[in-house]
Amino acid sequence: MVMLLFILSFFFSSTNAQNVRSTPTVICAPELQETLSTLQRLPEVHRLVSEILQEGPLYIEHNHHLSEQFAGYWSPSERTIYITPSSDHPLTTLLFEMHNARKTTEFRSLDKLAHLKQVNRKEYVKRQEYLEYQNAIETSTLLEKGMAAGVFPDGSGWYPATTFKEHFRIQQSSGHSAWIEKAYEAT
Repeated sequence: MVMLLFILSFFFSSTNAQNVRSTPTVICAPELQETLSTLQRLPEVHRLVSEILQEGPLYIEHNHHLSEQFAGYWSPSERTIYITPSSDHPLTTLLFEMHNARKTTEFRSLDKLAHLKQVNRKEYVKRQEYLEYQNAIETSTLLEKGMAAGVFPDGSGWYPATTFKEHFRIQQSSGHSAWIEKAYEAT
């Protein structure tokens, strides 16, 4: 009987361990854990994270190679959001990059079109920037909702360009579009 209990105990603990390993999770750098916890107080962020995790685990790191130019970066191949240590608004940046992570399939579809030369560089950049513009609007909406609910600190708002044309102009002048052009060349 003792042997049977041991075998059943081993079976259930092994099965549970396998289930835990196969369930995608969020692995967050300690420096950003408080920021992530604050974001997750809003139910819409829980849904956003659940959508991201359907594709696999999500890693959140506190440094990256574009740190001098951009506040954050989503790397779909690594499934990692990188946040610049000097970011003035890690809450905003992390939420925005989560939206980018959720649209990984759309970004990859665009990359495939570029690789097949079914979209030229100019159109590729414009479409990438449009996806990010949509993400900026969605991020802004959630930030406003979080502040109104008292979940996010006052001053957490983000006010992106009101039109895509204005957004695109800003991205071109900031050098963001140039990075996307480099991605086009690499496809």
